[in-house]
Amino acid sequence: MSEFITEKNINIFDLPHEMLIAIFNKLNKIDVFYSIINVNQYMDQVILDPLFIRDLNFTRELMPNNTCSIENHILDKICERILPKINDKVNKLTLEPISIERILSNLEYPKLDCLSLVNFQQEILLKYFTDETYTNIRHLFLNQIKNLQIGTCDEISSELNLFSTIISSCKYLNELDLYQIFNDRGLATSISNHSLTSCSSSSLIKLEIYVNTFEDCLYLLDGRLPCLSTLIIHVLRIVPFSSHIDNTKKLPKLKCFSLASYRDTKINESTYIDGNDLYDNICNYMPRLNQFTFSITTFIDDLNRNIYLPSNNEVQASFIGRYKQKVGSYVNTCPSKMQSECRVYSLPYQFKEYIDLSNAYSSNRFDKVQHLIMCDKKPFGYELFKLVARDFPFLRELSVCNTKAQEKKKQSYTLITFHYLTALRLSAAHVDYVEQFLLTEKTCLPRLSTLTVEYESLANVTKNFTNDASRQNCAQLKRLLIEEPFVCPKHFHEYFPLL
Repeated sequence: MSEFITEKNINIFDLPHEMLIAIFNKLNKIDVFYSIINVNQYMDQVILDPLFIRDLNFTRELMPNNTCSIENHILDKICERILPKINDKVNKLTLEPISIERILSNLEYPKLDCLSLVNFQQEILLKYFTDETYTNIRHLFLNQIKNLQIGTCDEISSELNLFSTIISSCKYLNELDLYQIFNDRGLATSISNHSLTSCSSSSLIKLEIYVNTFEDCLYLLDGRLPCLSTLIIHVLRIVPFSSHIDNTKKLPKLKCFSLASYRDTKINESTYIDGNDLYDNICNYMPRLNQFTFSITTFIDDLNRNIYLPSNNEVQASFIGRYKQKVGSYVNTCPSKMQSECRVYSLPYQFKEYIDLSNAYSSNRFDKVQHLIMCDKKPFGYELFKLVARDFPFLRELSVCNTKAQEKKKQSYTLITFHYLTALRLSAAHVDYVEQFLLTEKTCLPRLSTLTVEYESLANVTKNFTNDASRQNCAQLKRLLIEEPFVCPKHFHEYFPLL
C-alpha cells in the first residue's frame, strides 16, 4: 500500500485484494464462502479468485486424525450457489462420504486432478471405481485424477482388492497415498495376493502405503511399478517368509525410498539389521537412489545361543561410507530376560510415529513425531521424560507401557511441559507414571483432552477425585477411557467438568 490507513472507521471492505486473500487462506474456505458470498461485488471478486478456490476442503477436523462432514445447510448453499460458478477452476477437492456424490455427480470439473477422500469404507469407495451408475465420478478416476489420497475408516480387506482396483482403474495416476485413519497397527494392505498383471502401473511416480509384511514390500519392488521415483512404505511386521519373489529387477527411476516397521522385526538370522543388510538387500537394487528414509527395530529373544551381537558403535560403523545421510541407532539388551533389540533410523527422522522407545534411547531431534510409545522392562525415570519432552516438541499422542515402579521419586525436579500433547495412554503403566503425568507440580499438559488409564490408579493419584495437585490436568479432559466398570463416586463429575 502506498499510504498508511489512518481512518478510525476502517473496515474489512477497505483492505486490498491480496491482503484479504491472505486472511481468508487462514480460515476454513467453506465457512468463508458461506458467510461472505453475495455480500457485495468486491467480496465476491475476492473469494472467487482462482488462487483461492483451486483447493477446497469439505471436511472439518475435530481433533488429529478425526474429521467430520460440514453441516448440511452449509453444503446446500455451497452446492447451489457457489460450485456452479467455480467448478471449472477447481484443481483439488477433499471430500468425505456425505459430500462426495452431491459435489462430484452433478457438475464437471475439467481442471480437477487431485482428490483426497477421508473416512471412507472400502466397499462404498469401490463402487465409484467400478459401478457405471456413477458416471461423472468414475470418469474422474479413469481419466483425470493424477494425485489420489485415500483414508479408510475400516480394516483394509484383501478380498476387496482396493489397491489393485485403484492401480488398474486410474490410467493417469501419478501419486497415491493409501492409509487407514484409525490404524492401531491393525490389518494393512496385502500385495502378495495380487498378480503382476492385475496390479501394475506404468504411470505411478509416487506411492505411500501401509502393508502387512516385508513380503508385501518386496512385491512392490518386483517391477510392477517401473516408473516410481518415490516409494514410502509403512510395514506392519517383518517376519520370515517362504515365498519366492523375483527381486532381481531394478527400479532405475527410484530416487527416494522410505521404509518403516512398526513392530519388532522377526528374522531367521540371529543378528541385527544394520547398514550392511540394508545396502546389500535393498539399496543395491536402486542405482539412482539418493535418499533412503527408514526406521527399523530388530528384536532377538533367545540369547542362550552362542551368537555374537554387535554393539551400538559397530551398528553405527556399518553405515559409514554407504549412506549420505546421518543414521541414529541404539542397542538395548536385557540379559535377565534373554532379550535384545536394535533400532536403526535415518536422520532427520521423517515419520509421525516412534514405537517402543526404551531406556536405551539416545538423544536426537524428532520434530515430525506426533505419536510415541514408550516401553521397557526397566523403570522410566524423570530424566528420560524430560528428554522426551525436549526431543519430541510436537508430540500429540503418548503411550507409556511400563509396570515397574519409578526410582528416586522423592527428589525435587523442575517442571516438565508437553506443549501439544492431547492424548495420553497409561492403562499399561504403573501408578507412579499416572502420578508423574497428572500432578501439576511434575508435569504440565496444557492441551490434554483424552486419557486412558486404570480406575484404581486414577483414584489413587487423585485421592478419590479430591486432590488439588492433579485437578488442573484432569479438569480439561473431554474423554476418559477406563476399561473396567466402575461407579462414579461423589466428586467425580466435579473433577472432570468437561466429560
